[in-house]
Amino acid sequence: MESHSAYFLLLIFFFSSTIYSEASPSFGNGSDYYVLTALKNQLMQNSSSILHSWNDSIEFCLWKGVSCSGNRVKALQLSSQGLNGQLPPAISNLTFLRWLDLSLNWINGNIPPGLGNLQQLKYLNLSFNSFNGAIPINLTRCLKLEVLDLSGNWLNWTIPQEISSLSELIYLDLSNNSINGGLPPSLGNLSSLTTLRLGQNNLHGSIPTEIGRLTRLVGLLAHSNFLTGTIPNSIYNLSSLVAISLTANNLTGGFSINTFDHLPNLHLLYLGGNNLNGSLVALSNVTSLSEIDLGINRFTGKMPLFGRMQSLTLLGLGTNELQADDAEDWRFIDSLANCTNLEVLSIDSNRLGGTLPKAIGNLSTQLQFLSFGSNQISGTIPFEIENLVNLNMLGMETNLLQGTIPQKIGKLSMLETLSFGRNNLSGPIPSSLGNLTGLTELDLGDNQLTGSIPVSLGNLKRLNFLSLSNNNLNGSLPKEVVSLSSLSRYLGFSQNSLEGFLPPEIGSLVNLQIIDFSYNNLVGQIPKTLGSCFRLSVINMQNNNFNGTVPPTLSNLQELQILDLSENNFSGSIPYFFQNLKALSYLNLSYNHFEGQVPENGIFQNATAISLAGNADICGGIQELHLQKCVLNAPPSTKNKSLLMKILIIVACLLILLAPLTCFAFLCQKRKLRKKSSLNSSSHHSFFGDSFPRISQADLAKATGGFSSTNLIGRGRYGSVYRGHLGSERTAVAVKVFNLEIQGAYKSFMTECTALRSIRHRRVIKVLTSCASIDSSGDDFKALVLEFMPMGSLDAWLHPEEDESDKKCSLSLLQRLNIAIDIAEALEYLHHNSHPPVIHCDIKPGNILLDENMSARVADFGLAKMFCEAENRALQDSTCLSGINGTIGYVAPEYGAGGHPSTLGDVYSFGILLLEMLTGRRPIDDMFKEEFSLSKFVESSFEDNILEISDQKMVFHEIHEENMSNLEQARRISERLVSVAKVGLRCSQELPQERICLRDAAAELNDIRNTYLCSRA
Repeated sequence: MESHSAYFLLLIFFFSSTIYSEASPSFGNGSDYYVLTALKNQLMQNSSSILHSWNDSIEFCLWKGVSCSGNRVKALQLSSQGLNGQLPPAISNLTFLRWLDLSLNWINGNIPPGLGNLQQLKYLNLSFNSFNGAIPINLTRCLKLEVLDLSGNWLNWTIPQEISSLSELIYLDLSNNSINGGLPPSLGNLSSLTTLRLGQNNLHGSIPTEIGRLTRLVGLLAHSNFLTGTIPNSIYNLSSLVAISLTANNLTGGFSINTFDHLPNLHLLYLGGNNLNGSLVALSNVTSLSEIDLGINRFTGKMPLFGRMQSLTLLGLGTNELQADDAEDWRFIDSLANCTNLEVLSIDSNRLGGTLPKAIGNLSTQLQFLSFGSNQISGTIPFEIENLVNLNMLGMETNLLQGTIPQKIGKLSMLETLSFGRNNLSGPIPSSLGNLTGLTELDLGDNQLTGSIPVSLGNLKRLNFLSLSNNNLNGSLPKEVVSLSSLSRYLGFSQNSLEGFLPPEIGSLVNLQIIDFSYNNLVGQIPKTLGSCFRLSVINMQNNNFNGTVPPTLSNLQELQILDLSENNFSGSIPYFFQNLKALSYLNLSYNHFEGQVPENGIFQNATAISLAGNADICGGIQELHLQKCVLNAPPSTKNKSLLMKILIIVACLLILLAPLTCFAFLCQKRKLRKKSSLNSSSHHSFFGDSFPRISQADLAKATGGFSSTNLIGRGRYGSVYRGHLGSERTAVAVKVFNLEIQGAYKSFMTECTALRSIRHRRVIKVLTSCASIDSSGDDFKALVLEFMPMGSLDAWLHPEEDESDKKCSLSLLQRLNIAIDIAEALEYLHHNSHPPVIHCDIKPGNILLDENMSARVADFGLAKMFCEAENRALQDSTCLSGINGTIGYVAPEYGAGGHPSTLGDVYSFGILLLEMLTGRRPIDDMFKEEFSLSKFVESSFEDNILEISDQKMVFHEIHEENMSNLEQARRISERLVSVAKVGLRCSQELPQERICLRDAAAELNDIRNTYLCSRA
């Protein structure tokens, strides 16, 4: 195995070192010259391509990317040159060619069958292009091939049986395509193969036992397919195996006691997301394993002892049926203490009972991720947990834990996520939590905690999620906590006994989405400053003692969707500005003291979206509300008022009595519909569940005027987007219609459906429904119905067409900061809070859409990948790596070397996008050639010449806003721009490990924006 790996590396070194040096002193073979000329004419699209240097002023063997032997071309190295078009068949005349690398371009069409004439070919890399159709059988005539990489294309059909003739093949990569059919047993004849990569295709059927013949195989990666059946025992006889990845298939069966006896070199075992069952005892003797992911399966029995695995760094067993009932069963924790390199331990969502042993404090001090959530663990939280000083994430939510939270939890200074929610914990909240200054998420909700909220929580300047709901907390709301400007996702204090006023400092929560103060004893008026929290989408203040009028500043909350002020003492008239909040979908003002006329527009046009019961002195409104008509200048009748009150009380009692029956009937009906839907799927089924409306092709045709060109708002790689109007209210929507005649369009549709149906975030484009139907001609029809973004794409704002440049004002620095923060928050959610995590893989300005408030939405998930984070990290470190598609200029450098999809790839793309927003220059601008890139352009100039390299339209806007007339003002603007540049550069570092995470990037951009706003106040 080692000799073959060494030979393969030597082969790569040989060709890479000679690719630019070997050349013939003469003009060489005429036919080769004409082939290269045809290649240039057919493929050259990018002005920065080295093909521009191919001209008759020098011999063709001296052309960049060309290497000759004698007077014949032996190697072509044209990776990442922006080549577009179809590969000319004439390339088959380069009969001396041994090395052909066209990876990371935009070449499309079929792979020419004539490549099979290249009998000398040893290395063929066509990865990350747009090739479609079948794998040519003629390729199997290249009998000297040692490396065949066709990954990251749109190839379909099947793997040809004839591939067995490539007996010299060492590396085969067909991943990230649309290849279907089964795995041919003839793969077992590739006796020299060391790496087999087939992941992310549409392969189905069982894994052939013949794979067990590949005695030199080091890596077997066939994840994210539709493989079924059991894992053949013959695989476990491949003693050379280092990595197995078969995650996200439909494999069944389990492990026998001797399964892994013949795999002494196995380091990575990824079998998560299948239907595997049985015991894990067979794993206990595999001492070479360093990373194990068996999550989301059906494994049962007791936890095995892993203590002999000295190299173990990752153990993922979440979402299984593993059990522990007593101290004996929990001995596996004692054994894991021997795994001194352990970094990730995930055993959440199992059937673990009993109490946590004190030995948990003896686990590796390298441990960063520890998750025991969603089990039946009882007892107290061991104080010894304070020894795990490098923990970033500690999850023990949804268990039966009792007792107090250890005061010394504050010693875990590296914690970013702490989740103890949904237990039976009691006692006070430890003030030491204020020492965890890196904390971004704190969930203590649904416990029995008592006492007041510690003021020390105000030290958590990076916190974006805080839940203290459903406890027995009392006292007032500390202003230090409700003014944490980092809070962006959720702030929950509901169902406690909090009292006092709502501090005006709440206006600092300018990024917060959801706030819940319901079911407390809070008093006083709503602070006017709440209107500064312009990103709020949900406000719940139900069942308190708030009084006074609703402040008019709430009219600023244009993103507000849900507002519940019920069961308080509010008075005055119902504010008319509620009807101007376009996003508002639910408004509850019931059981207050509002009076006067009810508005009739906006949300007040929908009687089912508002609740006004218990306000005796209101009148008017739409007919469906059944309120009395408003009488001008007439004193209210005491008799009528009393009668009305009696009627309202009777109606309320009836509603309360009928509510359980109505809910029961609704749930039964919903269950029937769901069952019927699963048994008899309609022709236009919604991929997003029963909560979204079903819609037909005819409905969409009507909504878009027959897909009229006048409603066309954009074209993409796989189809077109139209503006349409749906429903009785003629709601504007965007209809993305996939052109199924284009190879890869169906896969793109399915990928977007799979990704978006599990995503719920306000900064990700909202999918209203999908349509999988047939059109009037009887052809398949696939479409997504999306929320309409009236301000178009970020790309159109950064780079307007000449005829549009006068129509749009330049984006200000503040607008660019807001958009960048929106994108960072969306990506952070996709990477860390979506289940499963989603890697977008194509972050660029064209995939960022803007609503009427210039807030950003991340769109186009056609290339998205869904993985467990552990798998991403592990495969990056292995020798068997995979790449993904993307857009040149935004694709992370490691993908060019075959890197596996990772969250850090999205970080790189975000960094490039941020630099583009700063400079107004695309990363594929003509000025960026060879080694000179956008990031190097910024890095070389930003500290001294930031105003010169920044987008001049933005700079002019800032000068005008600041009324800049002195050096001090220029310095202030420069400092802001330099700060943005630093964030972009830190995200776009070439080495993944040197990039900052999006959480930090978002925090830094928030700080820049807050400083900017303060300076203008």
